[in-house]
Amino acid sequence: MRKTIIILIVTLAGCTFFGGHDDLSIQKTNYNGNSLRINGYYYDEGFDYNNILIFYQNGVLLSLICDVSEIDKLKETVNTKSFFNPKTSFRFDWGLFRIVDDSIYYEEWAAYDGYKPAFLHTGYILNDTTFVITSVSSHSKIFDKPKYTQTNTLYRFRQLHCKPDSTNKYIN
Repeated sequence: MRKTIIILIVTLAGCTFFGGHDDLSIQKTNYNGNSLRINGYYYDEGFDYNNILIFYQNGVLLSLICDVSEIDKLKETVNTKSFFNPKTSFRFDWGLFRIVDDSIYYEEWAAYDGYKPAFLHTGYILNDTTFVITSVSSHSKIFDKPKYTQTNTLYRFRQLHCKPDSTNKYIN
């Protein structure tokens, strides 16, 4: 009996810690502005991979990673709707964003030892097709102290004629 109770406690603690996730601090809000175009995707120019961000009018963000050698094929595969299936996506593919004046904020989950901490990205908009992320932070309970990183990541826009659906099981 004692062994069963110990196994049960360890299992419940493991499921809570490793299977859990932070709540996002950004509230889901429709984006009706014109500070940034949302009829396509934004990409950074990483070394071996690109971060791809797709913003939706309902305030949802789809965040993906694409190998640099595949970035030119992305537009073609998105238009055939074959590159992403929201039904088989992961929590860390999704997030929320807000634009206030010339500032951009987006928050997404990350995979971290089974847990999904939320990370807030903060930056400023240069024009309707370019923005810069200047900091990334997290106050997740799984870290001993808050995480904060300064960055200078430039994102550029590419237009798409169709985007994957923003419906997912993680954000209502």
